[in-house]
Amino acid sequence: ICLQATRRFLEECRKAPLQVFAVEKPFTLILGERSIKGQIDRIDRLPDGTLRILDYKTGQAKEELATEEKEQLHLYQLALEGQGHVVSSMAYVYVNEWKITEVEPLTEKKREAFLAKLEERMSQILVSDFAPTPEPFTCKYCDFKAICEFRKLS
Repeated sequence: ICLQATRRFLEECRKAPLQVFAVEKPFTLILGERSIKGQIDRIDRLPDGTLRILDYKTGQAKEELATEEKEQLHLYQLALEGQGHVVSSMAYVYVNEWKITEVEPLTEKKREAFLAKLEERMSQILVSDFAPTPEPFTCKYCDFKAICEFRKLS
C-alpha cells in the first residue's frame, strides 16, 4: 500500500508540478486566553497567491463528510488566516486510494459559528473531569507519559 501511494503521489506531481508553500507546518491558533496547537501536513500556493491546505489520511476514503469531519481543515484555515494568509481551497487526500475529498473553506457566517462552537468546546474542556485510565499499552503511546503521575509502563 505504501509503495502504491508513493507512486500515485509521484504521478500527480508529474501531471501538475507543486508550488509547495509548507510541509508539516506547525501553528498556534489563539482564541482569547486559550490556544490550540497543531501541524498542517501540506500547504500549496495557488497561481492566484492564495493557499490550498491538504491533509493526508490513511483510512478509507469518504465521498461525503459530516460537519465534524471538516473541522480539522477549518482549524487549519483559521490558523493560516490568523497569520495573514488567504485560504481558497482545502482537501483530505486518502493516500491508499488516492481519493481527494474537497472541503469548502469557511465563509463569514459559518466562520463565526465555527469559532463560537470552538470556544464553547474549549470552555467545556476546562470544567471537565478527566479521570486517568492507566494501562501499560495505552500509557506506552501517551504523549504525557513522561509527566503523568498515574502512568503504568510495565
